[in-house]
Amino acid sequence: MEKLSQVLEPDETDDHHAKILQPSPPKRTANMSRRESATSSCSTDEKAMIAAKRKLREVYQEAEDAKRQLAHN
Repeated sequence: MEKLSQVLEPDETDDHHAKILQPSPPKRTANMSRRESATSSCSTDEKAMIAAKRKLREVYQEAEDAKRQLAHN
């Protein structure tokens, strides 16, 4: 595998590393009013279902990643 300094031009190397090391800006989330959050609240069953779906997606993604990892080795 080639080293980064061999791939980039010598004058690009320092600038490229500086860009990589810069922290990303903080993420902004939309503010919801109290009325919006009250009307969009879920029942306990719905929250449990959403959590179960999220967990299932995470486990599926981990399995897909592991499968890809095995295929590359």
